[in-house]
Amino acid sequence: MDAITPLYGRFIFGTQVPLQVLMDRLQQITDQFLDQTPFHAYLTTKDGQTFYGLSHEELAMQYKTYEGNVRSFSTSSIATDFRVVRVHIHFDPIRDHAKAQFVIAARDRRENQLIRAILLGEPLPNLPKTEGKSAKSNDKEEPLVPFFPPSSGYKKANITLSDNFYFDRQLSIYALLALLDELSDKFMDYRSFHAQLETTDGDYYFDIQREELRYMFNQRRHTLLTLFLDVTNRQGHWIDLMLSFHPLAKGPNAEIEISAPASQVDDVTDLIWNALSVEAGRVFPDEVDRTFEFDVPSFSVDQFIELFNRVSVRYVFQVPPVVEVVTKNQKAYKGLSFFQLRRIFKEHQSAIAHINLEMLQVITGRNCSLSLDFTNSTGHLKVSLANQEHHVLIEKLVLAWFRSLVEKKETPPPGQAAPGYTRRVPDLSRPTATCFLSLSKDKEWTRTLQYELENTLSSQGFHTLRDRWVDQETQTDPFQKMLGQADLMIVNVDAGASDAIYKVGIAHAMKKRVILVTDDAEAIPQDLRQLPHLVFHGNTRRFDQFMARLMGLVGSEVG
Repeated sequence: MDAITPLYGRFIFGTQVPLQVLMDRLQQITDQFLDQTPFHAYLTTKDGQTFYGLSHEELAMQYKTYEGNVRSFSTSSIATDFRVVRVHIHFDPIRDHAKAQFVIAARDRRENQLIRAILLGEPLPNLPKTEGKSAKSNDKEEPLVPFFPPSSGYKKANITLSDNFYFDRQLSIYALLALLDELSDKFMDYRSFHAQLETTDGDYYFDIQREELRYMFNQRRHTLLTLFLDVTNRQGHWIDLMLSFHPLAKGPNAEIEISAPASQVDDVTDLIWNALSVEAGRVFPDEVDRTFEFDVPSFSVDQFIELFNRVSVRYVFQVPPVVEVVTKNQKAYKGLSFFQLRRIFKEHQSAIAHINLEMLQVITGRNCSLSLDFTNSTGHLKVSLANQEHHVLIEKLVLAWFRSLVEKKETPPPGQAAPGYTRRVPDLSRPTATCFLSLSKDKEWTRTLQYELENTLSSQGFHTLRDRWVDQETQTDPFQKMLGQADLMIVNVDAGASDAIYKVGIAHAMKKRVILVTDDAEAIPQDLRQLPHLVFHGNTRRFDQFMARLMGLVGSEVG
C-alpha cells in the first residue's frame, strides 16, 4: 500500500459521550476498515497502577472500578497491512473531562476521513455499503452524538506515542538522571520529572526527590520493583516512563508514553531508546539447574546450616530459608526453620529420606532451592535470581561444599583437613578476646559483613558485641560500657560519618585497639589513617579475600 499521511486530531472526551459509545464506534471502525482486528488497550491510574493488554470489555470494567482515579488510557488496532487507528485519552487533573488525541492511518485519505467521522460522531455522507453489521445506513441508526470539538487553544496537532521496550536493570542512577535532565532541558521547558517508586517489600514512595532516588539506587537497588517518572510542561505536552525492576517478569520491562508536537516525538523517543533500550537477552540471565552427588555419611547438618545461612545473607537478600524434611516412612515436617531442622535431623537422622530447602522472595519470585535425596545420595540445586554473577557464585559455593563430602571419605592424615574441605576451628590455645562491632546501618552490605564477622570471630574463640545504633548525644553510657568490655573495635568509617569518628575518639581515649573498614579510603580523616584499615566495596566475589585480610589484622592486633 502507498504511504499515506496519517490523520492526527484532538477532541474533548467528557461526560456527554460515555465510554461505551467510544467502544461501539471503535468496533464499527475495525469491522469496516481494519479486517475486524480487535482493539487492545492499557490504562493507568493516578496512584501508579498500570493494566496492559486489555480487551474493550476489560477496559470498561477497569474504567468503572477506578472511576475518578483514571489517569489515562490508550486503545489501538493494527491490521496486518499496518493500517492503524490509535486513540489516547489523558484526564485533566483539574477538570471533569479529558484531552483526547487520535492517529488514523488507513488505505487512503478518504478512509482516513470516514474513520474520523465515525470516531467523532459526525455525519457519514456517501459511506460505502459493506456486508455485515456495519453496513447499516446512517438514517436507520440513532442520531449520532458528537464529541466536544477541540479547544481553540490547540493550534498544532500533537502526537501521542505509546510503546514498550527492554531496559537493563543495572542502569546507573547517574545515567538515568542525566537522561531526565536532557529531556527536561530540550523538550519540557526545564520542568522537573515527578518520581514514584514501588519496592519489593510493598512500600510505595510518592514525590521522590533526586537525593532519595539516588539513595534507593545505590543502597537499596535489590528492593526496587517499579519506577514511574513523568513530566508535563505549560503547553500540556508530557513524557511518561515506567521502568520495571521485577527480575523475573518476562516481556518488555519499560513503557514510554509521549504527547508532544509531531516535530519532537521522534527526537524524544530516540533519546530515550538510545539511553535505555537493550536486547531482551540482557534482561533475563540464565538460571542454575544442576544435579550432583554427595556422600550421605559425611553430611553434617550444622555445616549445612552454616553454608545456607551464608548463601541467604550474601546473595538472597537475607530471605530466611524454609525447610521440609521427609522420612523414609513418608512422614513430612514442613515449614521448618533451621533451628527446627537441626533438632529433627538429630532425632531422626537414620530415617531421613529427603530434605528440601527453599529461599523465595515472594513478590519478585527470586528463588534458590535445594533438594537432597538421602536414599540415592543425589542433590538438585535451582537458582533463579536474575543475577548471573550470583548464580555462578552460589553454584560454586554449594557444589564445592557437597564435593568436599565425597572427598572426605578418604581419611586424611591426623590433624590435617580433608582435601577441598575447610572448617574454622576455635583456637583454644589463647584466652578468649572480645571484639566490638560498629558498622554503618546505611550500607547495603552491612548485614552480610556483620554476619560473616560474628560467625568467623566466634569460630576463632572471640566473643562479639554489636553496636545497637545508640544515639551518641543521649546514650553514650551504653556504648562506653560495651566498648569498655572489648579488646578490639571494628568500626565502619564513611564520608561525613561523625558518629564513627566520635566512637574512634572514645576508643582511643580508652586505649582500645581499632580497625577501620571503609568503602572509600579518602573518607578516613588524615589523622586516623595511621590506624589499620581495609577498603571494602561490598563485592561478594572478593569477600573471602577481604575476610582473610581482616582476620589477619584482627590476629595481629589482639595477638
